[in-house]
Amino acid sequence: MFVETFIKRPILSAVCSVIILLTGLICIPLLPVEQYPQLAPSQITVTANYIGADAKTVEATVNTILEQAINGAEDMKYLYS
Repeated sequence: MFVETFIKRPILSAVCSVIILLTGLICIPLLPVEQYPQLAPSQITVTANYIGADAKTVEATVNTILEQAINGAEDMKYLYS
């Protein structure tokens, strides 16, 4: 039988295993990047501090300006503030 060949010749089994391993290691870098799915969208967090200011002042002077600047970002789907 086919199995008896590998049982009687353990060196042949080891050589076949090494060949399969090397073939796999050589093929991994050759895989195109498109095969890997993008699991999570990119996320950017912007933090601004305005010490001593109330919420209304921060929204008028900081949040509005940041939102206007960030709003033109390419491929942006969501904006939270």
